[in-house]
Amino acid sequence: MHQLFAIFLFFMCFKFVFEFILEKLNQSSYENKEEQKKVCHKLGIDKTDFQKTLAYTRDKSAFGNLSSLINLGLLLGFIYLGGFSLLESFAVNFSGKYSHTLFLNEQIIEGLFFFFLFFVLSTLVSIPFSYYFTFFLEEKHGFNKQSPASFFSDLIKSSLLGIILGGVLISLLLKAMTLGSLWWFFAWALLSLFTLLTSWIYPSVLAPLFNKFSPIEDEKLKKGIFDLAEKVDFKTSGIFIMDASTRSTHGNAYFTGVFGEKRIVLFDTLIKNLNSNQLVAVLAHELGHFKLKHVRYALIRSLLMSLALFYVLSLCLPMEDFYTAFGFSKVSNYAGLVVFSMWFSFVNFVISPFMSFLSRQNEFEADAFAVNVTGNEKDLGEALINLSKSNHSMPIAHPLYSLVHYSHPPLLERLEAIKFSL
Repeated sequence: MHQLFAIFLFFMCFKFVFEFILEKLNQSSYENKEEQKKVCHKLGIDKTDFQKTLAYTRDKSAFGNLSSLINLGLLLGFIYLGGFSLLESFAVNFSGKYSHTLFLNEQIIEGLFFFFLFFVLSTLVSIPFSYYFTFFLEEKHGFNKQSPASFFSDLIKSSLLGIILGGVLISLLLKAMTLGSLWWFFAWALLSLFTLLTSWIYPSVLAPLFNKFSPIEDEKLKKGIFDLAEKVDFKTSGIFIMDASTRSTHGNAYFTGVFGEKRIVLFDTLIKNLNSNQLVAVLAHELGHFKLKHVRYALIRSLLMSLALFYVLSLCLPMEDFYTAFGFSKVSNYAGLVVFSMWFSFVNFVISPFMSFLSRQNEFEADAFAVNVTGNEKDLGEALINLSKSNHSMPIAHPLYSLVHYSHPPLLERLEAIKFSL
């Protein structure tokens, strides 16, 4: 076994064990009878509703542990048994035959075909997990509203979209990687531009491929939202209701888009669970992220991180062991992208607590903004509790688990921060 692969194996196994221990610590918290009684009393949750939440949390935890273990075994086995070498040989043969026909650089054709094969393989592996989660776990707990036909329709559309957009992006990156010693900067600039472009077209072009968006018709709710948007000086291109109920009973709300395409979107399932004042409070929270520039700062952090990552990748590309340790037979730009993305999964694991901390702070700030704009904490507090109940979100979490995984603070902490009480 190559030494570099052995190090990667150690890190990935350490990550899995650490995650498993965290899951068990968290389980010990939400299985604690005294904690359960306390949170039910504070949130006004009856025993029957909490038992439903507990059952859903247990099933998701068991599924998450098992799927993580299987995926880890498949990845490490694929690498150890020469899976990348096999895909590489297919890609080399394909590019040798068709590079002249397709009028593209042979290295780019080779890379595109390699990523296509890897994408197909990854998709086939993920389908059983996704299908089981949707039609067994979510179905068991009353959330799934999707049919097998619509499941596979969504899968086909998302796969085609991924192939088209991913193919364009990978072609640009592979081309940028041939532009000399500063390729990492050009690649970063192209990725940044691509990210902004897809964010711009997402509301009006991409999202409607999967869901129907209808203009809001409830005049009282519409007026409340427009009054809120005007009050916080948020210029929107429209307020839309998304047919989320065709797939799930989970509720949510968000605003999306950049430049002039900023849309406010409400799930129809959310409208069924909250009254007008509570919906406005939830949107006030979401608009708080906009007004407090949380979205902008998150984008800047993401862009700066990707710039640093491309620079580090540029340092790794000339190292032959960087490729041979994972079964590649030669140095290539596309192999560099693949191997580096695998190492980044561990880097992301290390920095995720810091990113989660920033996200939780932003959530507290957005909650405070919503309370200030609406003039009371009652609407937001009741909305958060109703959303937690309807989504079977577990309100109890171990502090260490919350520190690592939670991008949103636990419900009780959010309610205490806005000084809400039943």
